[in-house]
Amino acid sequence: MQQCFKREVCAIIVDEHGEIAVGQNLILNNDITECPRVKGEGYDKCITVCNQPGHAETEAISAAKSRGMTLKGATLYLIGHYRVCSDCQRECDEAGLNIVIVTKENK
Repeated sequence: MQQCFKREVCAIIVDEHGEIAVGQNLILNNDITECPRVKGEGYDKCITVCNQPGHAETEAISAAKSRGMTLKGATLYLIGHYRVCSDCQRECDEAGLNIVIVTKENK
């Protein structure tokens, strides 16, 4: 497993008790040496070529759930990206998470 070559993103969930869960946008295809996506392309190749199990946000949610953390009212801190995609936003909303974007990036 290795970091995504396009963008290193980390999501950290902190619940009301101070419990922490972390997710990253890792890829499972170790034969990849550079991102196969071109500018403006969607995330299809992240799954089909890189075998990315999920975005940092969904990986953090999965980690939190596996640890029995309370997600409703918890805060997800996103580091390394300037926005949350619509699928991740939906999962965060369904979990009841507050989202804080920690870093900015020039578009």
